Parts: sequence; C-alpha cells; structure tokens
Amino acid sequence: MGPLSRLIAYTVENARDSWLIQATLDDMVKFSRTIALQWRQTKISEVDVSEEEMFFDHVTLQRTLPTLWKVLRSALFATTIVLRSVIGRVLGDANLAHHEGLLITLAQGT
Repeated sequence: MGPLSRLIAYTVENARDSWLIQATLDDMVKFSRTIALQWRQTKISEVDVSEEEMFFDHVTLQRTLPTLWKVLRSALFATTIVLRSVIGRVLGDANLAHHEGLLITLAQGT
C-alpha cells in the first residue's frame, strides 16, 4: 500500500482540477467508513486484549492477528499519506480552501 499511497499523494499534489481533490477526499472517507464498519462486524473486534488467549488458538495468536494488525496499520498509514497531501492542497489553494463541500467532508471525516 505504501507505493500506491505515495503515487496517489503525488497525484493529489500535482492535480490541476480541484474537483479531483474533492473526489479523492470523498473516496478516502468512503474507504475509512468501510474499514471501520467491516471491523465492527467481525468477531475479532469483540474480544478484549486480555481475553485473547482464552478465545484464540496458538496459530491465530502467532500468525493471523499479527498479519491482521499489519494490514490495518498499513491502511492507516496509507490513508494518512494521502490525507496529508489533500490537506496540503486545501491549505495552499485558495479555491479549495473556500470550497464548502470540501470543508464539510473534512469535518465529517474526523
């Protein structure tokens, strides 16, 4: 996800049309909501860290959970890289800074 997120960030920084920035932000909000919703729907999210050994077998604790956390951490960092570029464009571009829809999306995304 790292190289892809850096490519998207580069594209955001160099996009000429401001609507592309809005579309990117909308896509990032949808992606974040989807990840959060899917996480809440898994049984793993219901298990407290202190109870993991009671509910999970050895293979799950040694392989599955570390891999899952690695994927989620990668998604978080990729999202952060792209959003950093979006915020940079909003701060540096007067047209984007005055765009009401963009400000509403930024406020809802938090």
